[in-house]
Amino acid sequence: MYKKIYIISFLYLLISIFVVSCEPPPELNRPWHTATPKFASPVEQQLPTAAPSVTKSVQNSTNGAATTSKTIEIAGDEANPPFMFVDANGNTAGLYPILVEAIFQRMGMNVSIKNFPWNRAFEMGKNGEMPLAGVYKNDERMKVFDYSDAIYPNKIMIYVQKGKSFKFETPDDLAGKNIGIMRGWTYGDAFDQAKAKGLFATEEVSSDSDNLQKLVLGRLDCVLAESTIAGQIIKQNGYEDKVEMLSTPLIVFDAYLVFAKSTNQTELIKTFNETLASMKQDGSYDKLISDWNAKE
Repeated sequence: MYKKIYIISFLYLLISIFVVSCEPPPELNRPWHTATPKFASPVEQQLPTAAPSVTKSVQNSTNGAATTSKTIEIAGDEANPPFMFVDANGNTAGLYPILVEAIFQRMGMNVSIKNFPWNRAFEMGKNGEMPLAGVYKNDERMKVFDYSDAIYPNKIMIYVQKGKSFKFETPDDLAGKNIGIMRGWTYGDAFDQAKAKGLFATEEVSSDSDNLQKLVLGRLDCVLAESTIAGQIIKQNGYEDKVEMLSTPLIVFDAYLVFAKSTNQTELIKTFNETLASMKQDGSYDKLISDWNAKE
């Protein structure tokens, strides 16, 4: 009898462990998506966490370059193309990894990008397990993370049919237009407020390709899209003579490298920022972006 009770208790314990492990993950937290992160309570945020593996660089006596024997691991999104994702061969790909790796290499440090589902990567970054690349700013995140300077500006631009451009400065200039947008995205407070007031009409789809095709067919007056993504779609579909981009962005979402405040990596961020600035000054930053765009 006691043996039977013991077996039943053991099976109940295994079932309990399985149920806990299958709890749903935190909600999606895409950059510029309307979903927002779930943050730990103030008490949880104060708990000590392990600092990421970061080795201080030493000066090379022969060429003055900084060198290190260890690698810094950085978490990133596995499914945010073309900026950061895992390709068909299982390798890290995208613009963010290229930029981050180049900056750290200039600092004399090796980098290993570890890709995860975004909600998991975000939690790892927040908990101080790894720094996190490709993060956007908002007030809540700034309570948790120390931010680098922007590694890349994601510009939400306005696209129209060729020859139908107009002057744009504020969302008021979109009055009366039928605008293609992405389902579930936010385009900044000013646009969202104008939309709520019915200043213009919007049509929501799940892909930029669909929106740009509708624009070419004359079913939309304009389309809102991130410039890098839209540029690739326009090139791939031969829309260069059919679509043009207005010169003023609707809004710019800068992407950053972040460290949890609990890891106290302000000195490393300072060096990262100085290196990024020097690469922008000498042209190597722009060349990385240009070379990447040419391959896409």
